[in-house]
Amino acid sequence: MSFEHIHLGAGKDGLGTILERSIGPAHVVVWKGSRLSKTTKFVCCTCDAHGTPKERELETGSLSIAEAIDRLEPEARAALCAPELLLTTAITPDGIAAQSDFLVAIARERDDKPTVLVVCEEEIGDAHANLRERLKPFNVDVRRGVVNRLSAVERSATHNGRRAVRVDERVQWLIEGVPDAPCLHALDEIPGVDFTEHIEQHALRIRWLGAGMVLQLGLLAAERKQPHLRLHEQGLRLEEIEQERKRWLDVMAAFVPIIEARCPALTDTPDFALQQAVALIRHDDDVLAILRNLKRASLGPFFSEFERSVAEPCRLLAESCGGRIPPELERVFAALDIVLCDIARYSDHRVYADGDMHLSASADVVILERYREMLTGILPLHISEDRVHSLGQAFDEHRSWIESTDL
Repeated sequence: MSFEHIHLGAGKDGLGTILERSIGPAHVVVWKGSRLSKTTKFVCCTCDAHGTPKERELETGSLSIAEAIDRLEPEARAALCAPELLLTTAITPDGIAAQSDFLVAIARERDDKPTVLVVCEEEIGDAHANLRERLKPFNVDVRRGVVNRLSAVERSATHNGRRAVRVDERVQWLIEGVPDAPCLHALDEIPGVDFTEHIEQHALRIRWLGAGMVLQLGLLAAERKQPHLRLHEQGLRLEEIEQERKRWLDVMAAFVPIIEARCPALTDTPDFALQQAVALIRHDDDVLAILRNLKRASLGPFFSEFERSVAEPCRLLAESCGGRIPPELERVFAALDIVLCDIARYSDHRVYADGDMHLSASADVVILERYREMLTGILPLHISEDRVHSLGQAFDEHRSWIESTDL
């Protein structure tokens, strides 16, 4: 083929969505701090309608642990000279900021050869805007990409130099614009890859009916101290848990009118919600990974994630339903309260347990005010105030414990 593909990131969405649908063997690049080795094999386990996984090793052109062109493996270095280059990313906003110089250097190295960059992060912020601006002199075609968050690490298949992910068969990769370049035309031929002129509307719908729903399920599981979204007993799924989840997922239908109002160009929202619900019922994920932003030392990122993915649509739903949200969603906010008030459930609880954490009452006050704002318009005022007070007490007790261990 006349083009090459270089992908930055080896997370679950990058492997399960992008590399699974790569046009030929992609050259994978991971950051210098990665625990992967250059001989790591990538595996994708695709689950069918019954949740049964089918394992496939992903073919890659090379694996580089690099933050600069001169650290790339020879195969990836040679790919920079291809007549056309497809660059894809699936890394965090902080990762984009860290890799911006690297991406600009690649564009400069290309010397105006056709280059397409598809940025596949859930949140597009200042780091992405700055990168786009820096790439303008090199005529890089920058596109936004969105995936529907149906990927998870498959720990049972991760061993002996393998990194495995599990994805639902309904995983989808949406790309901004039209496929007007050879590499994009090739992607357009691959099932599960779609191009759209309404990428922001797709992103919002997937955030509310994808990432938001996974986050809610994660909180409900964390409340019960479940390590996974699904419970298994002697290899069998507990039917009562599945039935409860099906009942709760019916609430997704309540979000449809809200999304239709915000995303008028998307005419298939009812069907999308139904299919997404079916996929989520059989989706399994690691609760700790879902709640990775739940950190005592810095709750801001978690609150931002929850506000964008859960609180915002719930607030709109409450406005449209006379100030109340469905009981299933009230349970989610009750679970949020329980999880927030139990510091041992935080993802950085080991640091807290060792007493190696610096906290301040003033920083906690800021977080408590953010919590109050997040609950406003969703729960009755007296309930919101009770929960803010409870979290404040938990914070005070935790700081006192930290201070006592330092004596």
